Amino acid sequence: MDAIISDAKKRTVPFEIGGVTYELAITLNVIEEIQRRKGDFSDAMTEALGSIEALKEIFLLIFNEAVEVWNEDHPGEQQRPLFTAKSLGRRLTYTDIQDLQGMLFSLIGASMPDAPAQKGGAVTEEMTELLDGEDVEEPDAKNAAAPDAR
Repeated sequence: MDAIISDAKKRTVPFEIGGVTYELAITLNVIEEIQRRKGDFSDAMTEALGSIEALKEIFLLIFNEAVEVWNEDHPGEQQRPLFTAKSLGRRLTYTDIQDLQGMLFSLIGASMPDAPAQKGGAVTEEMTELLDGEDVEEPDAKNAAAPDAR
């Protein structure tokens, strides 16, 4: 089995609060917790765009995930404390809220895996010759009589 190696910086969106930059991402842990609390992930994202309370709840999960990842990645350094709903709410301004609402889709895009390379390609002359040599059944009368959908 081939290992998939990803660049964590490419999959996060930086956000600074109080001089500390947090690398935000929607991880599997965040998705799982959102689904546990809200049911449908897409509905929760839509709700967050129209409700400050819902947005703060989702970003509390996202910021705390970023804190936990940072703490795991920097065991010898001073550990960052987790946010509470109140402590995060105190540090975010109205402008931050607008930025965070816009950032939701960036986070979703950054957190998703890259699209796989498109399979297939040009049909070579050799492949065409091989296909020409194959017996291909003619469509039955029912399908042959169907109008062309083009």
